Amino acid sequence: MTTDEAIHIDLDRDERRLMILALNEYGGLAKRGSELLPPAVGTSNAEDWIACYTRLRDIINIQGPLIDLDWARALFLVEASFGSQLVGTGWEWEIGQSSEKHVLVLRSLQDKIRTDERSRLLREKTAFPASNKVGTVDGSDGQTAATDPVELDDDERSLMSRTLGAYAKSPQRGFDLLAPMAGQPTFENWASHTAKLHSAVTDNRQLHDLDWARALFLTEIGFTSVIAGFGSQFKGADARGIGTLRSLQRTIGNVVRRQLFRDNATYPWIRYDD
Repeated sequence: MTTDEAIHIDLDRDERRLMILALNEYGGLAKRGSELLPPAVGTSNAEDWIACYTRLRDIINIQGPLIDLDWARALFLVEASFGSQLVGTGWEWEIGQSSEKHVLVLRSLQDKIRTDERSRLLREKTAFPASNKVGTVDGSDGQTAATDPVELDDDERSLMSRTLGAYAKSPQRGFDLLAPMAGQPTFENWASHTAKLHSAVTDNRQLHDLDWARALFLTEIGFTSVIAGFGSQFKGADARGIGTLRSLQRTIGNVVRRQLFRDNATYPWIRYDD
């Protein structure tokens, strides 16, 4: 039963180290996550956001207990930092770290931490401002054509199609946490847009730059996360899957698309001086 009592979860050395590394990156390579992620963990300004992830990191570092909501926050932030190019470290994790090793450690963490109740608490405690954005039902946002065509190999297309298809089939999954970041102001917009992205990728059609960024984001979270994605469905193919994801991030996640993704969220993002 979920309570406000802090509880201890027995993490091994590798699991604890991964959490500390991933949370610490929000002050470094994952700073773009510090722009967009604060409302997902119930914070609305830079000061509270920094206090939140540093507190989680420091308590985990000393093997301390956390309440259920904070375990959910910590796990989601670790998933995003490790897995996402749009709101985390992405392929740059490879600088001095091993994605193939850490994705297996992440799956172990998820088995220990994630519960339905913790996921529900995280969804209920988000602090996304109400959107004043009026989106088209297909989520097109008046986009212009892609700056450069994107050519996917079979593994990349398969991973992207599988994750987008999961969201298209179960659009309620991740809606509360992901739709504001993906620029979709209503559930109708979100459901329609995920279906559109899935169809385009599966049929090998080109997308606009913003939609390539959104498709990448949903692929990242869909593969990596069990809080807002379908990570448990990829067990047994994690090492190959993370390699394919890193390839997609290099192919799609350029500066132009990252900026478009950030600028088209449904809420004001936090700007940091470089």
